[in-house]
Amino acid sequence: MGTLTHPSALVARDQQGTPVPFAQMSVYAVGSVNLCPIFSDFHLTVMQQNPVRADANGVFPICYLLDGEYKLETVDRRGKVMETVDDVAVETVIVGAADANPIFATVADVLGTPTLSYTDGEGLRVVSEGDIVSVADGAVSYRVAAAAAGDQHVTTAGGVKLHVLKSGDGALHSRAWGIQTGVDESAKFALALAAAQNGTLVINRAEQPYVAGMLTPAANTRVILEPGTVIEAPAGGSRLLQILNADVHVVGYGAKLVMDGSQDSHGVHIAYPAQRCSVSGVHVKGSGSTGDDCFYIGGSPQSNLVARDIRLTDVIGEGISAAVSQGSQGTRNCLSIVAVDGCVVENSEFFGADTSPGLGIDIEANEYMADGTSAIRNVRISNCRCHDNPNNGGIGVIFGSEVTIENCMCHDNGGWGIGVGAGGTNFDQAVARPGDVLGISDFELATGWITVTDGLAGNLLTDDLAIYEGMYVGRWAVNGATWPSNLTQTNYQIVEIDATQSKVRLGLTKGANEFVSFPGAGTGARSVDPWASDLRLRVYGRPGNNDKIRILGTKCWNNGYEGIEIGTSRGIEISGCDIASGNTGIQVAYVSEISVFGNQITQADGGPGGRGLLVTASGYRSDRNIVRGFTLEGIRLDGVSGCAAARDEVVNCGKTSGYAYRVFNCVHGVFSPMLRSDQNHNPSQGFFLSSGCSLCLAVGLVAKGMGASNASSIAGPANTVWRDCIQRDGTFR
Repeated sequence: MGTLTHPSALVARDQQGTPVPFAQMSVYAVGSVNLCPIFSDFHLTVMQQNPVRADANGVFPICYLLDGEYKLETVDRRGKVMETVDDVAVETVIVGAADANPIFATVADVLGTPTLSYTDGEGLRVVSEGDIVSVADGAVSYRVAAAAAGDQHVTTAGGVKLHVLKSGDGALHSRAWGIQTGVDESAKFALALAAAQNGTLVINRAEQPYVAGMLTPAANTRVILEPGTVIEAPAGGSRLLQILNADVHVVGYGAKLVMDGSQDSHGVHIAYPAQRCSVSGVHVKGSGSTGDDCFYIGGSPQSNLVARDIRLTDVIGEGISAAVSQGSQGTRNCLSIVAVDGCVVENSEFFGADTSPGLGIDIEANEYMADGTSAIRNVRISNCRCHDNPNNGGIGVIFGSEVTIENCMCHDNGGWGIGVGAGGTNFDQAVARPGDVLGISDFELATGWITVTDGLAGNLLTDDLAIYEGMYVGRWAVNGATWPSNLTQTNYQIVEIDATQSKVRLGLTKGANEFVSFPGAGTGARSVDPWASDLRLRVYGRPGNNDKIRILGTKCWNNGYEGIEIGTSRGIEISGCDIASGNTGIQVAYVSEISVFGNQITQADGGPGGRGLLVTASGYRSDRNIVRGFTLEGIRLDGVSGCAAARDEVVNCGKTSGYAYRVFNCVHGVFSPMLRSDQNHNPSQGFFLSSGCSLCLAVGLVAKGMGASNASSIAGPANTVWRDCIQRDGTFR
């Protein structure tokens, strides 16, 4: 087992001695044209291609062969023969005083040797710039650097400076830096990562964990962690891996990064100027001591500095409990996405987050971009599993925009499976955009009009601020101010905007329970400047804030609260999901423009019971949902004027509440459900429109066998139109 050290096998050169990029060298049995097996490791276990291709500098990878004699033929990239050399001897040689190219048994022997020297001396081995030094164990080789060089990768104990050479796989290998286990080797890893820029670094597996932190790959670097590799962050240190450069790709199938809670910051931190970066196959366990995350993606949105085009594939984020970590608050989220333009998270698993917010995946912007657009754009969560996060949910979208969650599984979380809504800092004075918060300058007692603006002269509610009828607002009082006594709810719908686009009317829904007068104006300072007024309105679902969110084909099972909870948002689609909940299946509150299509919603055993669909929304559309087995209403809608609730199927629901399908406060709704129950689950009422509903149409509604009578199977106010509806006894109404 020897190394091919003939000069022709090290660098391809033309007749003038100039290196020839991408030349090819064929290795034949001596005196023949039979290609021989060549290897990239001393133990001859990893074969490499024959012919061998040189790199852009004309340098061939190190080749190992069985001892013997060989013929070498070198051709340029056009196939022209440059050199043929016969009778090249290869033999196993361990370093000695007379060796032309020294070979050491181990990396430690190379780095620890005092015998290699640039100058003569008794017992010294003289080497010159360009000489090759090889290691038998591990296929590691070095090129001797100039004595005055400052860019060496490693230096021997005798002061010889060495550059690490790529192995036969075209990559640098971390073992060449002599990295030890059990001690903090952050500095050596940093040197290896810097050397690998524009190439690949393989972090070689060791029997025991490495200890290192703040690992920062250079731009245009691929890092491969061999299966079984474990890297632990130093106790009391900081983040473990940070990606802060462009075109960095980390691959670690079967590898693990570990934080024990004594550190600060995140396990994997990805932030601007990271772009076109990926992490694949890595298992991150734990986080820092201040309530941090396994994975974090962010930046500085107000300076337009956010990560772009980030991909996480086949990763695992495992939280560390506050109960077992060292002075830690536990893991905040397994994955936090707070600022990114283009992000895909696929085929990954997140579990064990136990500190607030405590989510498997938290998609939550903290501020807007400098131009007022969302700091979260074009995010797709696909085929991920979020489970066993005990204090909260599987996936959350808070203060987000342009997010798709598809084909995921969210199960056995302490809160909901998926939650969407306003929150965080989006209504703080330093963060909110003009129009996110409206100041109140006047209540018109006789008409119910409320004068509001964003404090900037000339801005119109709809034309300039994208605030529309049907959107929801939240009441906000400061300095002890009080509201008119009939405004008692926290959130209301904007049911009307006047012609000047400076006044609004509020209510539960359009046409029902609108406020057309106030008994008094309340107390507190009034101003169109929201930050000078003691009475303010938060506006939900403006573009870039909890809008354009799609939940598709996702399973939410056995979570502590709702399967899916959507609040204070706009532009939501939920379709093709499979939900089993001991509480409510899908709850929608104060949302405008939402579609709920083709979902399977079932009450699971063991919970307190709830409703399949519980909705307060404007612009509500539903079709082909199957709702099954809920003890309260299968579907309950409240404040859904203008809704179109089509071919939903409600099965065996309402035994406890007495209603299978119940609607409150709806004007101009259209309903076409199919209701059915067996004898053990039949409620006293089938489909029921309350007295707060008017001018509604039921068409093709099926309630055969429901309730106690025809009148109780289908019921509504006198101005309801029933068309082709089937009552309890099977007759049409």
